Amino acid sequence: HASAAAAPAGGYTALVKSFDALCKDSKKGAVRENWLNLEDKFEKLASKSKGDARIRAMYHTARCREELARRSAATGDAAEAAKLFGRVASASPKHSLAPESKYRQAALLGGPRLNQTKEALAALTELQKRWPKSQAAKKGADLAGRLERSGSQAKAGASTSRRSTGERTGSSSR
Repeated sequence: HASAAAAPAGGYTALVKSFDALCKDSKKGAVRENWLNLEDKFEKLASKSKGDARIRAMYHTARCREELARRSAATGDAAEAAKLFGRVASASPKHSLAPESKYRQAALLGGPRLNQTKEALAALTELQKRWPKSQAAKKGADLAGRLERSGSQAKAGASTSRRSTGERTGSSSR
């Protein structure tokens, strides 16, 4: 029994080392396939694991996609990373990685690639309600403030351009 539990943990440790090395290696880190292969390995480990080991492997699956999204600037990668982080938080809300996963989901949703402010704020509200004392909740409050400010600035900009368009339309109809 103990050796069965140690095997996934050892596999996990090796994969995390690979993840860290890939993050630091600008050449290998720039290759999409390297991230997808590592993501697949974490995903397979998660499917074979239970409890803490499963959640940690799921978290790193999401981290792989997040790193890929950061490097690729692809909207689809950011969306997939957000979805994967949401799964981590939902799969085990009492796990220590759940609040950080919810925060990362919100950051991706509210980021420039996805620009889904409403969904990001909903994720941050959930973060504040479920894990109010977590470090992630503190970061989440800051992120929510930034998103709300940028959202109100965007609305103000849109109404200003509508007013100026209306003024031009009004003056041209005379």
